[in-house]
Amino acid sequence: MFLINLLENRSKTERVLESVKAKLDAPCISEVLKRCVVDEPQLGLRFFIWSGLHPTYRHSSYMYSKACKLLGLEKNPSIVVDVISAYRDENSVVSVKMFKVVLNLCRAAKDEKLGL
Repeated sequence: MFLINLLENRSKTERVLESVKAKLDAPCISEVLKRCVVDEPQLGLRFFIWSGLHPTYRHSSYMYSKACKLLGLEKNPSIVVDVISAYRDENSVVSVKMFKVVLNLCRAAKDEKLGL
C-alpha cells in the first residue's frame, strides 16, 4: 500500500504517506526498501526517514542496519546527501528528529564522514 502511493505521488512523498491507513512495521518497511532499492533508492530513503518519525513505530538498531544494507549506503552514500538536498529544494521543513534518523543511519553504515 505504501509503495503504490509513493510511486504514484512522488512529488508529495511525506504528505501522501500520512494519508495511507496501513500497518507500519519492520516487515512492511523492509519490503518497501527492497522494492525501491533498484530504481528509486532516494524514495526508499525518504520512506525510511518518514517511517522513523511515525508515532506508532520506531526503528530498531536492526532496522537501521538492514536499511543500510538494502539501500547500499556503503557503496552509494551520496543518496543521503541527495535526499537532504531534495528536502531543501522542496522547501520542506527538516526537523531535528529527521536528522536523528539520518545520523542513526550513518552510524549504522559506519560512515562518520557522511554523518558530518
